[in-house]
Amino acid sequence: MPIITVQGLPADTNEQALQSLYRACAARVALIKELKLTSTRQLTFFFPPDMMALDLGQEIIVTVDGLFVKPERTPEVRNRLAEALGETVKEYFPDAFVEVLVHSFDPAQGFWTSDKEG
Repeated sequence: MPIITVQGLPADTNEQALQSLYRACAARVALIKELKLTSTRQLTFFFPPDMMALDLGQEIIVTVDGLFVKPERTPEVRNRLAEALGETVKEYFPDAFVEVLVHSFDPAQGFWTSDKEG
């Protein structure tokens, strides 16, 4: 399950704006057919606050972790994922420098999960 973390958002970003950004990002990610997502509930988003307010909102870093290695998740697909997230965040914060890092994960290296749907 992809875990998407968005860091460096402006300190004055309110809950409504975060929910809107979440919905927009989830919708864009869901359009990437090769990820084979059946629901946006298969995505986990985190928007951690930054302890230092200096320069918040000028640089926004998005990381994607937990993206299982699968044959259909080629470099081209991972780059499309990065671009979709980056463009979406940039729409909300047009003056920010936005960077997206996608990390593949091999569950054979160690993985466990509870039933999120249940």
